[in-house]
Amino acid sequence: MQEFLEDPQNAEAAGAILEDFKRINDIARGNTSLLVSAYRQADVIFDPEASAQELSMRLFLDHREAFRGAWSRYLFFSADAKLTSHRLDVATLTITDQQVTNFRNDLNQWFGQLAKGGQCNVLRFEESGHTILHVERGSYLRTVARWREDRIEIDTFRPATEDLLVYNPDQSSLTIKAGLIKDRNYYLQAFAGHIAEDMELAQRTKATEVFSLEPLRSGTFDYSGNEAINSITLVRAKLRLDDVQSPQVEIKSRDVLETLQRNLHGLSLDQGTLSSVRLRFQIQPENERPATVSFDIEPPARTNLAQKRYADIIEEYLKEQGVKLR
Repeated sequence: MQEFLEDPQNAEAAGAILEDFKRINDIARGNTSLLVSAYRQADVIFDPEASAQELSMRLFLDHREAFRGAWSRYLFFSADAKLTSHRLDVATLTITDQQVTNFRNDLNQWFGQLAKGGQCNVLRFEESGHTILHVERGSYLRTVARWREDRIEIDTFRPATEDLLVYNPDQSSLTIKAGLIKDRNYYLQAFAGHIAEDMELAQRTKATEVFSLEPLRSGTFDYSGNEAINSITLVRAKLRLDDVQSPQVEIKSRDVLETLQRNLHGLSLDQGTLSSVRLRFQIQPENERPATVSFDIEPPARTNLAQKRYADIIEEYLKEQGVKLR
């Protein structure tokens, strides 16, 4: 196998194989519970004494669709790209195969016009009542020079990118994970037109504020927590000051409020517009080990909170405090 992978003539196949190995290893190391959930959801018997790597490899080899579903969920919980959350002003959607096909065809045209390749795959999975649309698509072409035997050859390839849309019917919400804001905006537009079949939904949704930092800016936010949350700390804040030139200040600290009080006399969060924050929650769920969860919020709709464990506990608290509006 190693000789095959190292042979320059097999470079394209080797790349695909190594990418598969990386997925198998990443999900085994990063979130074994997703593998167990995938086995159970597919109604497949598995050895509970098997290692995470073995569970991942067997699922990949024998139950490819279940593995792809687990990988989609892994990306949602583990990838670094921020999420955009949208409140949908619609009744519960019944998503059909034809709607997904229309959605995919629209994306093919969109990415083709951007010179990112005119073809993409849209994989659909159901998880805990949520619908996940996993978009596999290309990016801009790249050119690299590499040695092939005794000469240099120029290879051109198109990198692959994976984006996610998660529809939550209980909250009538759509969460989009994609690297670029223009892609996130187009995903929302395409979802509105082809899945919700309401072309005006995207504009109504973008005008809806999901998060507000006013409670932190005004000082009404309670950092003490509750029975499941031991404490909350503000560890990063971006503040656009009320000034003709609108200067922006970013403060990073183990405790921003303490830093403002001790070292930055005369500066406070209510002196301008608080544009984004990072909060650190110390969680103590009943009968579980303590945990630390850090996440960003950037109004009106961006956060990476939904990737985190205990997001439900945190979201409920943010709603009580007026930070999460919907």
